Amino acid sequence: MTLGPNIKSALESALSDCSDPLTIRQRLEQSGQSEKDPASLAPFVQAFSYMLHDRTSPLREEAGGPYGPMFSGTLENGEPFQFPPPLGEITDDYLDEWAASLEEIDSPILKARVADLLWERKYSDGPHQFAKVAIDAIAHIATQDEPSAIERAQLLSRAIEISLQVSDGERTDMLVKETIEFVKNDLDGAQEGPGIPLVVARPLSALPEDHRPDVQSLLSDIDAVYGSDPHIYEEIQDLRAELTGPEDAVGIRHEQIQRWRDEAGKSDVLLRLNHLEHALELAAKYGFAESADEIRAEIGEISPDDLNLSRVSTEISFPSDQIDAFRTHFEEAEDAVQALIRLAAQPPPSVGEEEVSARIKELMEVAPIQFLITQSLIGPDNAGTIFRATDPETHRTLAMSQDRAFQSRRWSILAAEALEIIRAKYDIPDRETVSSAFAGEFVSPAMSDRFARGLELYWEGQYDESAHLVVPRIERVIRDIARGAGTPILKEQNGARPGQVLGLGSILGRIEHLFSDEALFAYFKAVLVDQLGLNLRNSISHGLSGPVDRLDAALLLHVALILGAMGSNAASTSAAP
Repeated sequence: MTLGPNIKSALESALSDCSDPLTIRQRLEQSGQSEKDPASLAPFVQAFSYMLHDRTSPLREEAGGPYGPMFSGTLENGEPFQFPPPLGEITDDYLDEWAASLEEIDSPILKARVADLLWERKYSDGPHQFAKVAIDAIAHIATQDEPSAIERAQLLSRAIEISLQVSDGERTDMLVKETIEFVKNDLDGAQEGPGIPLVVARPLSALPEDHRPDVQSLLSDIDAVYGSDPHIYEEIQDLRAELTGPEDAVGIRHEQIQRWRDEAGKSDVLLRLNHLEHALELAAKYGFAESADEIRAEIGEISPDDLNLSRVSTEISFPSDQIDAFRTHFEEAEDAVQALIRLAAQPPPSVGEEEVSARIKELMEVAPIQFLITQSLIGPDNAGTIFRATDPETHRTLAMSQDRAFQSRRWSILAAEALEIIRAKYDIPDRETVSSAFAGEFVSPAMSDRFARGLELYWEGQYDESAHLVVPRIERVIRDIARGAGTPILKEQNGARPGQVLGLGSILGRIEHLFSDEALFAYFKAVLVDQLGLNLRNSISHGLSGPVDRLDAALLLHVALILGAMGSNAASTSAAP
């Protein structure tokens, strides 16, 4: 097969004085617009549209090989789409045109790209010939001033990879020699940054011993120029550890961790926290328990207030007609007890799995950028990160918990308003009478009395005292529900380890089937035990939070009222009138 004269001319023009694949692609598209048959250049537009991924890049695994698409997505009908298509789907006529171009046009960048694609596709009966053409072309490009140094480094890495695949030791040794010289020239100039020597140091360290140069010496040279940056130092240490035995690697890892701790001591609070957390990750990863405990202690000394974070507030409004109807609902009750029973029957906020999932899915579609940035959730009593969202799955997990917390906070405004309406509207009866609003099948007289006392404290403005009185009784009632349902609430002794009670979160999970209303279960979980949300039971009972405010105390009293309204047929409450 031969190229048509117009195609050959357009291709030669696009390749002239250019070594950047994307620029060549743009030139081809512009040239094709003036052709009688624009599609005739499509094989080469596709060839120069592929993105070359280094062996260490996670994108290579996603692409299924070194060449991935320029962009990908989903069509309106839900089918996946990418351009260019996977290399395995390129048709034979396109492959034939690629092969013909190598015969008719003498261009290093054409050979480097097209010959490599034909090698990867294993085109013809002798694909090794294309591998060697690609290697020689890449070696030539690496000696030129264009493309950029980082791109030449990536090409050299690719050429070494191909030479190993075809077991061409002579070419491998030649490429290694050129790569060492390339790195040394960069280190002498030290202008374009550490990415260049590190890109080629990785494939050199992965070479078989009979072709591997003195990489440790090369890493020392890189360290001397760029090692002041702890991120670069870590990459250097990673490669050093891979090249040495297990015993020496232990010392290298200790140095790596200590470097981050040293950098933390030189930094402001936020950066100090970041460096210490990274050091902790490394200590845990490599099994240095003593170092990990020391770092945890350092992190524990940093309080959230030390970070000087900005507080972000939002304004929540409710339609006036709904507020009027809400107030009237409680003002028309027979007495305070009946008003409290009406509050118990209020449906929970929309924190059910399906509702929250739908909201977050829509948010991730209309505002995706916020889910591309790493988000860290710090603990309630120190600045240590308890959860970090770094990918779609973890972002979704955090966003759903935050949405449940927001919906619960939003409802807490109304719950607190209802309690104030009841206090202002009615003559408050004695505690024994008030306790009847909390009494129920699962709530003993002793527990309902404590809930009633918690409400008294709330109406006296002692919100923190109210919450601390109510929280442990809520847990006791839930444990009683689980016990009555035959659900284990204890862990038996295990050898010398004593038996222990199960945590409230675990118990709630085991009795989820008792809740006829999924939203009600989600509300209990969101308010009491969601570690990424409100988590009021844990933060209060473990002394992790400051004084409890009016809104959180109102939520806990609402949960207590719901417990009193539950029946044995199902853990649910009646609908509000």
